[in-house]
Amino acid sequence: MKYQKHSSLARTGIFAVLSGISLGLGACAVEPLDMGESEVRDSEQELIGGLPVPLDFYRSTVGIGDVCTAAKVGPRLFLTAAHCVAGWRVPPRYPFPLPEDYPENNGIAGNFLPGNLLVIHSGVNTGTPEDITVTIVQTHIHPSWWSCPTCYEPVYQEGTAADIAVIEIAEDTPQIPSARVDLDPVPVGTEIIKVGYGCEVRTNIPVEELDGLGRYKSAEGTTIPASSIVHPHEVMHRPAVTSSQAALIGDTYLITAGHAQNPDNASLCMGDSGGPVYLKSSAEPRIVGVNSDYTFMPRSGPEDLGGVSWTDLHTRTSLDSLHGVGSWLQSLNVDTVGGSANTNCTCPSGCNAVKTVSAPLFKQGVDDSCYFLPDLGYSLNNYSMIQVNLNGQDVTNQWVGNWAYPARKDGGYYVYVKAGLSWAAWQVVN
Repeated sequence: MKYQKHSSLARTGIFAVLSGISLGLGACAVEPLDMGESEVRDSEQELIGGLPVPLDFYRSTVGIGDVCTAAKVGPRLFLTAAHCVAGWRVPPRYPFPLPEDYPENNGIAGNFLPGNLLVIHSGVNTGTPEDITVTIVQTHIHPSWWSCPTCYEPVYQEGTAADIAVIEIAEDTPQIPSARVDLDPVPVGTEIIKVGYGCEVRTNIPVEELDGLGRYKSAEGTTIPASSIVHPHEVMHRPAVTSSQAALIGDTYLITAGHAQNPDNASLCMGDSGGPVYLKSSAEPRIVGVNSDYTFMPRSGPEDLGGVSWTDLHTRTSLDSLHGVGSWLQSLNVDTVGGSANTNCTCPSGCNAVKTVSAPLFKQGVDDSCYFLPDLGYSLNNYSMIQVNLNGQDVTNQWVGNWAYPARKDGGYYVYVKAGLSWAAWQVVN
């Protein structure tokens, strides 16, 4: 599938016109590339001011198909943007009656339905031996994305929408490390790293000039106020965003400056959609956003070719996002860390990867995990366990009825489970 300009498929990519910035620098003790002066000059000419990443740079990042970027966030889970995997959406002033089954396949594009094959690029370039083909088990799009099926641009619809999705695959991919999604709030001024396999030119070039995904690239940035998207917009792109719209969008999206606003920054370009935004200050790869969209200022004159963003938008992953993205990711068993809603979590591990489950359930075998249940049903029972805590209360190898449950925390119950035997088990009964 090729790029479709400003459609439900890949719309954004990274690093259009990156003059003067150094790419490939970031957290996780990643060292910058050590190049001689002539090598740097040649690379900058090729990348319009930037450098590709080192081989070991945030290796959870992958390209998917030939349209978008994604990140591995679980043994068989990949995080990307909703518009990368969503089906056809009616354009403005659509003159025909909508099909009865619109949106078809519950809004999922046909090539992302269960059973379809997906090419995953995990090298610094696409089309290399690192490419693998996997089978899609299920594609999950955040419910808000199709809350207004006739809204052509969900990001800017009334109440906005979260541009985020998770692809579940059938195969293990041990060669690709998994990153954790950070559920903590991300304030203005946070230093981040945005990455992607997108194009390296303007976003308004003819799509036929693009040949799939590009090289894996990165750039540092800082989150800026949502008010930054309140500006005159290029006429052909969309009307100007109002202050009230910007506030809602800011509750759903991180905003970073594009190259048109700050020459030291990178801009998203087609193909970077779905790419992760990493927290720069973290000692491990932590994802705090997903590349989604961009805004453009009007052209300054005939020499201004346009197509370089003023601001970039990245879907928030935090628990405090407007549409509850963090909780939704937890419900899909995405690897997560942090989150203000976990401040009452009493797991010894610190609840860095709380898994949201529901009653009834039965789990057996070796385990060392923290679970959250909105409702614990009639009783909890466990046997042959090393440790079981219920909201901080020790209930190891005990049967506990609902009349003896401790008080709820964060609206439910945290169950920390540690077991070292294959027959050890715990059970929740309605």
